[in-house]
Amino acid sequence: MRKDLITFGCGFVAGAIAVWCVARVHGVSGNSSIPTPPPSPAGLAQSHPPLPPRQEGEQKSDRPGSGPVPVDQGPPTMPLQANATNVADVAQTILIQHLHPQLQAALKQYSSLDNKDGRSSLADDVANLVDDDVPIREVVEALGVMFHQEPSIEVRIDILNNLLNLDDPSSYQLLVQGADPNQPQEVRKAAISVLGDYDDTWAVPTLQQLLSDGDAEIRQAAQEALTQKTNQTPGSIFSAH
Repeated sequence: MRKDLITFGCGFVAGAIAVWCVARVHGVSGNSSIPTPPPSPAGLAQSHPPLPPRQEGEQKSDRPGSGPVPVDQGPPTMPLQANATNVADVAQTILIQHLHPQLQAALKQYSSLDNKDGRSSLADDVANLVDDDVPIREVVEALGVMFHQEPSIEVRIDILNNLLNLDDPSSYQLLVQGADPNQPQEVRKAAISVLGDYDDTWAVPTLQQLLSDGDAEIRQAAQEALTQKTNQTPGSIFSAH
């Protein structure tokens, strides 16, 4: 009887040891048999709060996180600001920087003068710089800058008359600009008169073109300039060319 009890006790201990080993291998703790209760609705609401109600007229894509993530396109490109006026200003600045120092100083002074008589006198002084061995082409370029900056019709005419005194083909382009239809009629007539007073014939094609101008007074001025220039009628000039 005592032997049977000892045998039973040893078997019971061995079985208990085997069960404990199996539980350790599978990671089962002593209280693992207690089931974990499912989360309550209140707990779910706290961990995942609902989105606010959609406002009237709101699109789904307007809500945060609902649309695709935009691709980084880098810094925005600046619109091109350059236009014809800016380009002309830059070109004029470059031109002035390459002129004779006396001409640069005169142009700087010219832009600061408020009196048109002072500007006209300064234009005369610039034209006379050819007597100081300043290149005549640069003098003409400086007078051109003054012409385009000048608001007074009278001073523009004075500048054109100075070109006649210089009597150089480099002034031809400025005289053509003076005869342009965008200029006031008085300025155009002065430019035509100077073109007619030149001894050379390089102004003849421009004067011929002005014979078909839309302004009757400009046509008349061009005809008189051609007659004075060639001592011929405008018709004979056309036949000669």
